[in-house]
Amino acid sequence: MDGTEDSQGRWVVHGERTLYDNPWVRLGKADITTPSGNRFEHVATFEPMIGTVRSPHHVFIGRDAELVADPTEFDEGIYEWVPLAKARSLIAEGRVQSSGTLVALLHRLAS
Repeated sequence: MDGTEDSQGRWVVHGERTLYDNPWVRLGKADITTPSGNRFEHVATFEPMIGTVRSPHHVFIGRDAELVADPTEFDEGIYEWVPLAKARSLIAEGRVQSSGTLVALLHRLAS
């Protein structure tokens, strides 16, 4: 084991810091490794249903992603592999509708 994986199959947090915090959104950065050994940057936790229920959503950034097959999920929407450079125009055209995806993309574009 090289320190990036946990022998119990748990997530490993290598470090984290809060960038912004209020009752509705916590923005922070955490460097994590999943049980599969993939390393990600956790960038935000937000509550899309404030005042209704507790439902934290977590946003992660993966680097060096590689397309290995076509999407297999056909019931949940349309999935498309697009370059990050195209994200601004997709948002402006209203083609990104998920609040979680918008939070993630807007954070990534701002950093």
